Amino acid sequence: MGFGKTIPILRIFDEAKAKEFYIDFLGFTVDWQHRVESSLPLYMQLWKDGSSSLLYRHRLTPRDENRCSKGDHMSKIDDLKAEIERLPSEDFAELFRWLSEKDWEKWDRQIEMDAQAGRLDFLIHEARREKSKGDLKDL
Repeated sequence: MGFGKTIPILRIFDEAKAKEFYIDFLGFTVDWQHRVESSLPLYMQLWKDGSSSLLYRHRLTPRDENRCSKGDHMSKIDDLKAEIERLPSEDFAELFRWLSEKDWEKWDRQIEMDAQAGRLDFLIHEARREKSKGDLKDL
């Protein structure tokens, strides 16, 4: 099993020094960067020779954390959707099969947990009631 493309995520403490090192010295280019406002985290993806790295500066105070909402952060789902759109048909079909299997596995685990917790007992009681009334039908 291979990992495919791996993107390292590196924390930076000084934005100017990081840009000087990665862009000016190593020759990376900025692929994209995101920051809602200057006091909030910087996310920046760099690109060089087919490789990318993600840099982030995160210096939130508890007050800032309360002001952030999920919409303020880079959306992993949007990134995944974009990657899925670029998949060849065969890879998409394989991904679809895998996701379907994972979905059924989660469903099976939930049914098991619900049964163990007694949340499905009402079904047994309902079946017994129907049986006692003679309302059960052969399949």
